This record gives sequence, structure tokens and C-alpha cells, in this order.
Amino acid sequence: MYEAAWSLMVRQGYAGTTVDDIADAADVSRATFFNYFDSKDAVLLELHGRLQANVVAATEPLLEQALGARERFERHFRSLTEIVLAQGDRVRVLVRTLNLSPPLRQAEQEVVARILDLYTRFLQEGVERCELRHDLDISVAVQLVAGAWTITLLSFAYDLDSDPLDTMMKKLELIFDGFTSFRR
Repeated sequence: MYEAAWSLMVRQGYAGTTVDDIADAADVSRATFFNYFDSKDAVLLELHGRLQANVVAATEPLLEQALGARERFERHFRSLTEIVLAQGDRVRVLVRTLNLSPPLRQAEQEVVARILDLYTRFLQEGVERCELRHDLDISVAVQLVAGAWTITLLSFAYDLDSDPLDTMMKKLELIFDGFTSFRR
């Protein structure tokens, strides 16, 4: 049923797919659908939860490794891009649906808070190790990095960028040039 739902949402979009469509495609009754999922949003939340677990599993260990801030971000975005590309059209549906699904939007806000905390820690440690400017405004720097990824992800979701990893690595290079330029 999960696979049937995703197949339909990729082809027809989230708004164009109904619970009845999913049940028909999975060759089950509407009641059976509701034995597995509370709603159509629950299918989105299932994938979102899987992606979140993969992102956290790939990112949190970076804090334990003896890496510089830039290397942590590069590894993080390589892992993130691999996850995004592996799910491809499903990620496109999720991104395009965020504003249509309040439960998905709420779940995404929780993930964003957790990721922003990790970015803050990456940058704070970089400042403490004198890799980054001592006067770096961490909260603004976190927003800059997160914003760069957000635009990269949106560009991928709307088929405007076929190589999000290359795009993000170029953005990180520019960002870190500014983070490491020491003022005189």
C-alpha cells in the first residue's frame, strides 16, 4: 500500500491522489487502508520519518569525529544529497507538499530545529578551534548555511537543478571563504 501510494503521488501529485485511489492501486478496501494509515498525510509522514532517521544517523556521528567545521558540513551535505537523490521523486513530492499538509509541516519544523542545533554546534566548535572567524555571528551563519541548502533542495524538487551536490559544494566554498576571512 505504501509503494502504491508513492507511485500515485509521484504520478498524480499529492493533491491529485485520494485515499480511494491508493486503496484501488493497492487492491485493498478503503477500510484496509485505514488499518495501516490514519490518512493520506500519514503516508507522507512515514517517508518523512524514514528520511529524518537517515539524516540524523548520517549527521550526528560527525560531532564525534575529529573534523573541522567545513569538513563536517561537506560530509553532512554529501550524505544529505545521497539520501535525497536515492528517494528522488518522493522527495520532490514531500517538498512540494510541505505547505499543503499541516502534519508534515509540523514534522519538518521539528527536524529543522534539530538540524539547526547541529549546525550551531559545528560552527561553535569551528570558532573555538580558531578555524573560523572569532567574530562570526553563529546564528546568522547557521541561517546562511541552512538557507543555501533550502534553495538547493527546492531547486532539485522543482527540477531546476540536476546536480544538488555540486551546487551545494560550490555554495559551501563561498560561504566558508567568508567564515574564514579574518578581519584586520
